[in-house]
Amino acid sequence: MWSIIEMKCTACPIHLEGCKSNCIGGRGVHNGIMFVGEAPGAEEDMSGRPFVGKAGQFLQALIDDVGLGGLAYFTNVIRCRPEGNRQPKIDEIRKCTSEHFYDELNEVNPKLIVVCGKTPAKFFTDDNNVSINKMRGSLIDWRGYKVFFTFHPSSVNYDRRNVAYLQADFQEIKRIWLNGVKAVRHNTGYTIKPWSELKREKRTEVIAVDIETIGFDPYAPGARIMSIAASPEGDAAYYGFLDTFPGSGALRACLEALRPFQRWVCHSTPFDMGWLTRGLPADHWVWGKHWGDTLIDLQFYDEHYPDRSLAHLSKHSPAASSLVPPRYSYLP
Repeated sequence: MWSIIEMKCTACPIHLEGCKSNCIGGRGVHNGIMFVGEAPGAEEDMSGRPFVGKAGQFLQALIDDVGLGGLAYFTNVIRCRPEGNRQPKIDEIRKCTSEHFYDELNEVNPKLIVVCGKTPAKFFTDDNNVSINKMRGSLIDWRGYKVFFTFHPSSVNYDRRNVAYLQADFQEIKRIWLNGVKAVRHNTGYTIKPWSELKREKRTEVIAVDIETIGFDPYAPGARIMSIAASPEGDAAYYGFLDTFPGSGALRACLEALRPFQRWVCHSTPFDMGWLTRGLPADHWVWGKHWGDTLIDLQFYDEHYPDRSLAHLSKHSPAASSLVPPRYSYLP
C-alpha cells in the first residue's frame, strides 16, 4: 500500500515560523521500513512531501542500492519546517510526535524503523543529549518495534566520510531485513566467573583486560585499583575485586592468573599498563607480553572514525566486513 498522509496542525509554535506547508505527513509503503528524519527542509516545505530534496534523493539512492526500494516509507518527527532550518527543541519534538506520530505509526505498521540523525534519535531514546555517533549501528526494541539508528543523509554535506558509514549501515539494514528483523541480543548467555578460575582457562592465547581505578594517575596519593576483569572469549569474563594500591603484593598475585596468555588487549593500553606495571622490576615476566590496543587499531583503520567507544569496537573490529563501504550511485 502506498499513501500520502496529509494533516493540519497548530499544536506548537513552529507553524507560525513562516513554513509554507503546514504539518507535512509521511509518504510511502505500509508494512515495510519506515525512515524517520528530523523536519522538512526548503524543498519539502515547497512540495508538501517529506524527503524530496537532495538529502531525500541520496537516501532513496542508498535504499535502492541495497535492493529495498519497494519497502520504504518516509516521515519526520517534526511536521513543519522550523525557521532557518533550526534544530527543533525537545519539547517541540514531544508535542509533535504525541499529536501525529503514534497514529501514523499504527496506520503504517512498519516491520523496521530506521532513525536518521540526532533529532529523531532524541525521540526514540528520550534523551536530549543522545549521541548519534554512539547510537549509529544500534538495533533496539522500542514499543514492540525494531529500531535501527544511522546518520541523516544530509550529514554528508558537512562530512564526506559519512558517505561510507551510511553505506555500511544500509548493508546492515538489508541484512536485518533479510534475516526477518530480529533484534540484536547483547550478552546472551554471558557468564561472570571469579578471578580464581581464570587459571583453568586454556582456550586461547589472547585475553582482553580491563581495570577500574580511583583516580587517573597511579603515582598520585590515594591511587587504588578497585577491580580487574579479563575475558579470553566473548561468552565469559573473570572478575576480581582488589581495592589495593598499584604495585602491591595482592596485585602481583592477581597478575599471575594472566601469565599463561601471550597477548593482552586493552581499550587504552597506556592507561591500563601504567597502573598494572607500576613498581614491577625490569626483569618481570610482564614486560615480555604482547600488548594490543583497540584505540590504536582503530586509528590505523580510520583516524577520523566517529565512534571510539568500547561498545562499538566490540561489535566492529577494524577488519569487520560491515565497515567496508559498498559502491554508491548517487551523492548530493
